[in-house]
Amino acid sequence: MIALSVVAVTALSGTAANAAPPDANEQDRRFLVQTHQDNLAGITAGKAAIDKGRDRDVRALGKRLVADHTKLDAEVRQVAQRLAVTLPAEPTTAQRIQYNRISARSGDAFDWAWLSVAAIDRRTALARGARELAEGASPQVKRLATSAKPVLLKHLELLRRHSGSSATAGEPGKPGRTTSETVVTREGR
Repeated sequence: MIALSVVAVTALSGTAANAAPPDANEQDRRFLVQTHQDNLAGITAGKAAIDKGRDRDVRALGKRLVADHTKLDAEVRQVAQRLAVTLPAEPTTAQRIQYNRISARSGDAFDWAWLSVAAIDRRTALARGARELAEGASPQVKRLATSAKPVLLKHLELLRRHSGSSATAGEPGKPGRTTSETVVTREGR
């Protein structure tokens, strides 16, 4: 009877240990939520570029963003599930408003606005990753930040290259002004 009790206690304690979520601090949870929303926004924006982009480079970059953010988000969702972090179902209100405004444009104006906001979003995501590496506690979440960095840097490189490849290089009515030099007003951020 004592042996059976020891086996039962050992089995239950192993189950309880496996059920407890690993340590994650508030920074880790915030990073997972924000990165998930960034990925959802990146997928939405990529689809908009595929559908509305005038320039073939913008459409190609849109496809790349959809593929990359879909893959990154699958990793985020797995880690969030392991850490028992609930993720929202959609991008932030500010992200939805921003992409609705961009989608209301057409032609070169759409391409220019899309490239501008996409570059800003990538820089914001890189800063979030750096903050996670500095302040996060979970090795799993830190690995996500580390693995996303080269993808985001590649996106920035492609955005810079594409922003100079067509009429999207300058703000409409202001030739020669590149999107990397232009500040787009970001409400709610």
